Amino acid sequence: MAESTDLVEIRGLKSSLGYFKANELLSINQIYPRSENRRLNYAGQKMKFSIEGVRSDLFLRLPVEFPVTRLRHTTTWTATEDILASQSFIGRQHDREEFMDLSFWGADIPSSDIEKAREDVYTYVHGNVPPEEAEEYRGEITRQFANSPAFDKEASRYGNFTFSLPFSDLLSLYKSQFCNKEEPQLSILGTDLYKQEIVHYVVVHCPDEARFMDLPRVRILQTREEEEPLPCVYWMGETLYWRPESTSADLKVLCKEGHIIAGHCEPHCGWFTDRGHCCHGVACVWNHLVFAFHIPDGRELEIPGQKLIDNLSACNALKPFMKDEKLEKPEAENIIRDMKKRYGGADD
Repeated sequence: MAESTDLVEIRGLKSSLGYFKANELLSINQIYPRSENRRLNYAGQKMKFSIEGVRSDLFLRLPVEFPVTRLRHTTTWTATEDILASQSFIGRQHDREEFMDLSFWGADIPSSDIEKAREDVYTYVHGNVPPEEAEEYRGEITRQFANSPAFDKEASRYGNFTFSLPFSDLLSLYKSQFCNKEEPQLSILGTDLYKQEIVHYVVVHCPDEARFMDLPRVRILQTREEEEPLPCVYWMGETLYWRPESTSADLKVLCKEGHIIAGHCEPHCGWFTDRGHCCHGVACVWNHLVFAFHIPDGRELEIPGQKLIDNLSACNALKPFMKDEKLEKPEAENIIRDMKKRYGGADD
């Protein structure tokens, strides 16, 4: 998938799923295969095709960033019952060595920040294309950003039950329970490459944990002018920022040579016509930011039950669904109402 030979193939029970690159948060330019002779598995071929279709497009990589203030852990009914009963999270036993003893949480971006990013995207696009086109297709433009599964609050591939907690609370609990009140470290674990998804993993660990001692740390910047280009994840002040290159699952508005086309063209057009643009919907690669809390030796990250139940919500199942226990959202909502009665949560 890239010139580097240290990509490790990710294998499932029956097939190859993608690649893993340790110790780096790879950008799209680093991922794109520079050697046409490299043999790619199916996931690599699909990602290559997606990147080729949109990598030079104005809409793929836009200057948006999100402060990470909350994290979410989505799981199944059975696992949710176990979490509430124990009031804790444990590190997973995993067939991938780099994922052993980790508890995974995704960045949970507030709706208000998503809407702000969409407006920022529109402002950027407006300044790079004819104003009348930007105005005409404003809705089509903004809806295509922050629409990937990483930003979907209504559905998940990993279960129907989501715990969403303040990032600062999780760090504080981890600090007091695992780090002898020293500050937890955030380090670069690596990047997973799937057909459409680029997953960047940041591991949260104690400062004296030998397993992660040699990993690069998440950068701390004093100003945004300090480094160019900015890292995709960095600290500034007391806030962690995420700069995903792509937030779209697909693009139906393509920008080529300064023209926007949005849904009003012939359904069958050649791949990039001689006019320099085409209205095909194109599958995109999209970024996902995941935090992995290191919970070793059979220990537990304890979280008060009241905090857990008050920050639990239901979501739909998103295809492809990765778990066996699949529910409709109303079913999950009924189960949560019962859980709140049993565990004393606040009423909706």
